[in-house]
Amino acid sequence: MAFVFHVEFGMNETPLTQALEQGNCATAERLILECPNASYLDDGCYQRTPLYICLCGVDEYHQKVATRNFYLAQLLIERGANVNHRVPVVKTNFGSEYISPGKSCMELLVDFYVDLTRQPAIEVTDSPWHHHQRVWNPLTELVVGLNKQYLTDQEDVIEDLKDLIFNILRHGGDANILDETRMTAIHKLSMFSHNLSLLSILCDNNADITMVDGAGNTPLLTLCNVAAFESDNSYDVSPASESDIVRKALFEDDLKSKLTVKSDFLQFFLERKETDLNHQNNYGQTALFHCVLREDLNSARILLDAGADPAMQCHVWESRRKKRKLSPLFASLMSIPLQQSLVHSYLYDQATKSPLPISALVDAGYFTTSEIMKELSNVIEHDFPEFSHLCSYAGSLIHLMFGYKSASLKQLAARKVFQCCLIESTDCLHNILPVSSIQENFLAKELLSSPRKYEEYITLILNGTVLRCLLELVQLPHSLLIHFEAQLLYLRMSLKFCLLQAQRPMNSSLVRNIFDVASDNGGESDDDDSGDDNVDDSGSYDSSTENDVEGDSDIEYW
Repeated sequence: MAFVFHVEFGMNETPLTQALEQGNCATAERLILECPNASYLDDGCYQRTPLYICLCGVDEYHQKVATRNFYLAQLLIERGANVNHRVPVVKTNFGSEYISPGKSCMELLVDFYVDLTRQPAIEVTDSPWHHHQRVWNPLTELVVGLNKQYLTDQEDVIEDLKDLIFNILRHGGDANILDETRMTAIHKLSMFSHNLSLLSILCDNNADITMVDGAGNTPLLTLCNVAAFESDNSYDVSPASESDIVRKALFEDDLKSKLTVKSDFLQFFLERKETDLNHQNNYGQTALFHCVLREDLNSARILLDAGADPAMQCHVWESRRKKRKLSPLFASLMSIPLQQSLVHSYLYDQATKSPLPISALVDAGYFTTSEIMKELSNVIEHDFPEFSHLCSYAGSLIHLMFGYKSASLKQLAARKVFQCCLIESTDCLHNILPVSSIQENFLAKELLSSPRKYEEYITLILNGTVLRCLLELVQLPHSLLIHFEAQLLYLRMSLKFCLLQAQRPMNSSLVRNIFDVASDNGGESDDDDSGDDNVDDSGSYDSSTENDVEGDSDIEYW
């Protein structure tokens, strides 16, 4: 998608820009004070204008760190420099190949502020995956403050930076200036910064919290969007690592804290009356949907209490050319912690344990709506027809499958018996299905260490007949059959939905079945780009309309 920007630029250096590039601050200050024409203060070689040189922090070749001079920047602003002026970035090797619209002084300062506040102030980043993250070093990245003195304390830099931004706003700076992706400053602050103060300053000076970026995200949606976690997720865990190392990297508190939405930012947006809690981006996704993907159920509860709609369906992708719609309840089965655990066979047992974190919200009754009941019935009919007889119990089934306290003691007992007799041990199965190949291929220890075998076992071996035989074998009443079927349906649903993606994959191989189980059509993949763009309703229910499906071509995404 192309966006239109109005830009003006020069092609030659001036005495002022030369003095600034050479670090001759005294000469630069004199030239600024003696300048008879304010437009002269915006002249420079392409984007290397005086304000840009003072604030960008790099030399003209973008190879060395340069001093940021807040004092001279403020002097330029007070003498009439255009605070909204920016020059496009071009490839000069060929003359005029456009790259981006460039950055205004506001954007340069916001970027620096994000670098300074990217990590929480109390966070100790001694974990190995934090080591490459950018941290401001006062010894190498010099900053001249508004008092003409070098600043060595980060808090002093932040305070001067905020004062300078306020001065920019006072001189006509645009708080809603857009970059090439149509993100505003408050989009960037919501996504990356952990310090609320600058966001508050911008919003108090006419920054619009309802503006959307190129993907249709408002600042609130950007705050909750899983893309913020993915782009800032710097640790790397190899599937070949030792089990204890992988467990620590995936499930320690550090990961959970990274997935937690910044509570002060969330509360700030909720306190503003213009905030739209149910705004949907270009994929139909909401802030609540992304909080559930993060498994941040505290933030999800806050949104629900504030009026977020739990039944709004959002697009997710089964493959590059196949999408469907799910509400947040079912999106809990494709959460980031769950998907990351599935990559590592040692951790697959973590994904089979219940209750899920979503249970607390189900118990509170947030998801017992007629729309979600209808969605569950449609999912069962189209994806799990073997369980279609349960559709009439959709209201109770939500609690039986996803609840904990509201699931009843019978359901909790059924889960425990199911886990003990059919997952942690398969001895009972040998009495139900006395087939040597099954006894040899589906041992309990292999189910917990081999995701592929686990999927085959849940989808091909276990069925209603096996469950009825199990009840007879352990002498339980047949009235418990619905509870065991609900548990099996939950496990099958989790297997199907855990591989869905919140964004359309750039490469079809990203969403291939990680268990490599051959499909009924001879192993052909839905991801084949040579196939039809339309969704195959016979294989998976898609609640999107025909018009939605038509827009899923490659042309839409260029």
